[in-house]
Amino acid sequence: MMCVPPSQHFSLNSKIIRSICCPNCYSKYSLNYLPEILWSARDGSQSTLWCQTLDNQIHLKCPRRVPCRMYSTQDFDTWLEFFLSRPGIEDLIDKLYNHNPSPNIMCTICDSPAWHSLGSFTTTCSNLTFAYFINWFNPLLNKIAGKTVSCGAIMLICLNLPYELQHLVENTFFADITPPPKEPSVTTITAVSDPIIDCLQALFHSKIIRTHRHPDGIIKRVAVLPAIADLMAICKVLGFVGIKTHNFCLYCNLSHAEMDCLDLSYWRACIGTNVRQAAIQWQQAQTKVKHNEIFNQHGV
Repeated sequence: MMCVPPSQHFSLNSKIIRSICCPNCYSKYSLNYLPEILWSARDGSQSTLWCQTLDNQIHLKCPRRVPCRMYSTQDFDTWLEFFLSRPGIEDLIDKLYNHNPSPNIMCTICDSPAWHSLGSFTTTCSNLTFAYFINWFNPLLNKIAGKTVSCGAIMLICLNLPYELQHLVENTFFADITPPPKEPSVTTITAVSDPIIDCLQALFHSKIIRTHRHPDGIIKRVAVLPAIADLMAICKVLGFVGIKTHNFCLYCNLSHAEMDCLDLSYWRACIGTNVRQAAIQWQQAQTKVKHNEIFNQHGV
């Protein structure tokens, strides 16, 4: 009999997906094929994806041609199998399904209206609910005279665990770090987040995942409920304009000139269908001028 290492037997090795990233628009390209120059159809600008560097592995210091920027993401399906293959995790998750909500006091997120807004999803065994977290930081530290570099960490936190265990390193999915030295804009951040969103969308429709109790696999579904970030980041991640623009609020249609209005009856709440329709119009627009027109009109 051949002895298989536990990491191979349970497929616990992390799967990292690497691609080449455009320095300007953050579009991703395969390692097997990369064009010399990228041309933008919107404004006619060009981006160079290659640069020269010295090969320090040899004594001759010969220049070597390498991609300007790389982008790496961790495969969520592989991590989910690792997460659910640990003994005891499924027992902790089962406790949440047996939770009796309090009618008068919110003790946990399970008692909140947002938790029940997903219908039967959050109360169905084998379904998992995550929080989407993103934050930017300077890896060179925030020194007054230092160089400013921005990296963004994207993580998913399982809300089915007890609160004191949700933020432990072993229970947190580290999706990726956005490529430095600058953070993506509100229009280019989708290229960075698309790999994570694609995995989540596939898992929302269910997939067979191997777990400690079910080594042959069991059907799992995954949904994301809250997005966690500071005010500037949350606007960018969800595709809204900044807080200093005409449409400054994510929740209502007040304009920046009406910011001092405290009459609640005058506030017009944003409707999900209208926000989606504005986003679809922006995606279907063919020119940068049309993009800006829709963006300024709807704030989406």
